[in-house]
Amino acid sequence: MNKYELLYIVGTQYTDPEVEGIQKKVEALLLKNGATISRNENAGKIRLAYPIKKMRHGTYILLHFDADPSVLKELNRQLGLMD
Repeated sequence: MNKYELLYIVGTQYTDPEVEGIQKKVEALLLKNGATISRNENAGKIRLAYPIKKMRHGTYILLHFDADPSVLKELNRQLGLMD
């Protein structure tokens, strides 16, 4: 198993409970695909370096996990399909 890091940004249109729900969905997706999560941290709302789709702030979530390299392609696909 290799160590990986996943950083994703959730838009500010979501409330804190909704962000926690998204965080749990991503965590469940990783666990379902055989990953072992060592760190799941909400870094909070941070100003973006430049606007993305007219958004200037976002909630940063950082995940550290161990997984087989063969699982990454499927994880990438499933994360891309999430809203």
